[in-house]
Amino acid sequence: MAENSLQDLVRRMRAVPELKAIFTNLWGGDDVYRRFFFAHRDLLFPRIEEEDFHATIPLLFAGTDPSEPEEQVLVTAGESRRAQLEVLGETTEKKVDEISQDAKTAACLLVLRFVARNPELKALLDQGEPSWAAVAKAFAKTPPVLDIFEEFKPGPASPGADKVFYEKSRRYAAWVKDVVRKGDVVKYASAIDLSNNLIPFYGPCRSHLADLLDARDLAADEHRRILQSLYLQRMITNVGTTFWCARCQDDVTMITSRSRIAPDQLVLPCPKCTKPMHVATLYEPNPLIHEACFSTDGMLGVSIGWLLSTRGIAFHSGTYARDQELDFRLELGGRRILLEAKMHKTDKDDEAVQRHLSGDVSQAARHAEEIKKGGDRLDEVWIVTNYHHDEVEQELRGVYIRNRAKISTHGIEFVQAADLPGQLAEAATSTSTPSAGRKIRSR
Repeated sequence: MAENSLQDLVRRMRAVPELKAIFTNLWGGDDVYRRFFFAHRDLLFPRIEEEDFHATIPLLFAGTDPSEPEEQVLVTAGESRRAQLEVLGETTEKKVDEISQDAKTAACLLVLRFVARNPELKALLDQGEPSWAAVAKAFAKTPPVLDIFEEFKPGPASPGADKVFYEKSRRYAAWVKDVVRKGDVVKYASAIDLSNNLIPFYGPCRSHLADLLDARDLAADEHRRILQSLYLQRMITNVGTTFWCARCQDDVTMITSRSRIAPDQLVLPCPKCTKPMHVATLYEPNPLIHEACFSTDGMLGVSIGWLLSTRGIAFHSGTYARDQELDFRLELGGRRILLEAKMHKTDKDDEAVQRHLSGDVSQAARHAEEIKKGGDRLDEVWIVTNYHHDEVEQELRGVYIRNRAKISTHGIEFVQAADLPGQLAEAATSTSTPSAGRKIRSR
């Protein structure tokens, strides 16, 4: 994330009073908040993996405790489809499928057209998969051509318009007008009502939630507590809830709702057998939380920016030393510090963890070398990851031993996120020269 982008996001988040409580908890004593929000976005948000479709759902999932046996919870896809078609009708459902497929094709066409009309980008693709730095450099050199929407311009098709795309866009526009005229808006809105479509996603989302809880060492009730807190602060809101009872085998009972329902209110008795029904719901986060979680270093990087800003510590973010992007550069107590934020997927084995941490050191060393080659002074490098140091202490010690030379040369240190506020305060008041490569800080 470029400097202006991160600092602008931090500024906008600081302007929302309800978000202050989240950051206060993140940098205070609530480790549960850190374990939740400092999770990699692929762990925090459900990810659907199909043979020809891979996508992250930018919504937070809640539902029946994932520790319950699967066969006692899940209903068949046939039952789910039956309930959906009762709302949509066969014709409507087919129309929604057609629109979905055409939307994917249109998106791909526009992206390829954008690349084709920008020679700098096309040249990058010819060289292989481009890096962020290479694309940013190309944009800086030549402003991109953005005029790629011929099919949406009023009037007859322009010479550069794709005939098929043009005809489809006009046909869909006429169809929408017809839907509105006939008063079928509610019917078609139901087609995209997630409350009618949660069952097919429940299996993957349930498995994903179990992975999140395991990877971040969270209990199910701690996860609900976080969601409840966010809900009460209106930082998340329901986009659909489905209740069902798999015990009534004669005819599965399903009830859907588009109402706001708090995480601690997701309880409903089955109208047939009166036993508690299973539930699945998705919560949409506040747009700023979504933007932070999907930024380069996730909520970890944005939270560091918030912490520095609220303490009045001047910093630069997203700057470059040659082609190396730097996370944060700041000065405290006369010491110039490079602070690197590293957001990892923490559901890896010990060997992978050590590779990740060693890679962090190697990258930090490269960044430090480029800064010094550019004639700037650099006294220390802090690496803040989303790992809890007590859980990876052995791996950290191995990394310190194997990378002793790099760590000593550049004053590299792993700083646990929970310890960052204290370390900033200590650095601001200290006048002593730091020793290169301090010891591991653990809680």
